[in-house]
Parts: sequence; structure tokens; C-alpha cells
Amino acid sequence: MGVFLLSKWYMDCVSEEGEVVVLYTARLRWHAVTLHYASLLVRSADGEPRTETSMRATSEPEIAGDALSWSAPALDVAGTWSSLAAPSRATVYESPEGKVEWQCFGARARAEITHRGRVVRGLGYAERLDLDVEPWRMPIDQLRWGRFVGERSSLVWIDWRGAHEKHLVFHDGAAIGPASIDERAVVAERDGVRLAIEPGGALRRGAIGGTALAQVPGIERFPARILALDEQK
Repeated sequence: MGVFLLSKWYMDCVSEEGEVVVLYTARLRWHAVTLHYASLLVRSADGEPRTETSMRATSEPEIAGDALSWSAPALDVAGTWSSLAAPSRATVYESPEGKVEWQCFGARARAEITHRGRVVRGLGYAERLDLDVEPWRMPIDQLRWGRFVGERSSLVWIDWRGAHEKHLVFHDGAAIGPASIDERAVVAERDGVRLAIEPGGALRRGAIGGTALAQVPGIERFPARILALDEQK
């Protein structure tokens, strides 16, 4: 058994009115340390993003057929995702030290999230990432990881740049690479898929040690290469 293991779930929902809810739950083991993490990011259609975090142990999402459900009592939040697209998975990185496995359970889903009695319904997305290699040992300089969810189709892209290059695109759950990926477009030769991306606002931006990982106890012990990583969501 290795010294590092991270299992992280990402789930979201965007309502027709433009309200955004992003949920995370993760379990990290590093040497003798085990941490649990759950987080909620909410932005109303005309408001500023706000984040709530809990370090209490939380059960993993449950999958039954095409439905995924998860709840975090410490955050008073619960959600369900009914998948409208085929699941997909890929090995994003692999070396003698370990690998990064990605699974998408809902590239396009009907989502419903309840937080402190308020219900948000809309289209959503759900994925899981498993790493048994320490992130600071991975040969990566830049990562674009995004998704588009529409009423009739979905697109997911992973653009890993550095000493290790990986470029993946999934259309409605099916791999369709090769593709060209940049800040403003994703273009795949297969199926004539082209997604134009308009300039938008950031839900969260800054060094990850002060954003996504800010509430993790002992975070100062993590390598500077990780803490200084620039995150733009």
C-alpha cells in the first residue's frame, strides 16, 4: 500500500435562473494522516460566491442504476443526480509511482440539491477522481478540465500539459478525440464537435493553498509546489 491516496468527488447543479451549487467530498491518506473533507460553493444568479467547509467524516455518494445521491449533514446539504448520458472513465496519468483514475457518472444529469431548506434544480454533473500518486510528483504545468452541459448534449474535456501530455474529450459519455483545446474553444475532428466558450466570471480564483485547501489542517506541511498552484474555477 502506498503512502498517498486521494479519492475526491465533484458534483454540481446550475438552475435555469443561473444559480450555481458545487459540492465536493474527499478522503485523503498521506503517511499516517487521514483527512476527510466536504465543501459547498454557492452562487446566486446575482450574488457573490460563498463557501462552507467541513472536516467531519462523510459517507461517499451512493449509486443505484442511473441515479447518484449524496448528503453531508454537517453542511445541511443533500443532492441527487439522475444521469442523462452514458458513464465514462479514463486513466489520466500512470507511472511506476502510481496513477490518476477518472470516472464520470453524470456528464449530463437532472440534479436537485437541498441546502438549509432551499432547493436548487437544474442540469448537473458528477465525477470521481482517484489518485495514489502524490500530486507534486506529477509532471504537469497546466490543466484545463471543463464540461458543458446542455439540454440535448454534453461535452467534457481534460487538457493536461507538461512533461506528460494528455488530451481527452467526451461527447455524451463517448470518447471522441483527437481535439484542439484552448481558453475559448474545444474542437474535435470526430463528429464535427465544436464548442465556443464565451468569456465569463470566476467562481473562485487564487493560490489553491488559500482557496480550495484553506481549511485543511496541517496544510502548511504540503509542498510549496501544490500550495502555490493557481486555481481558476
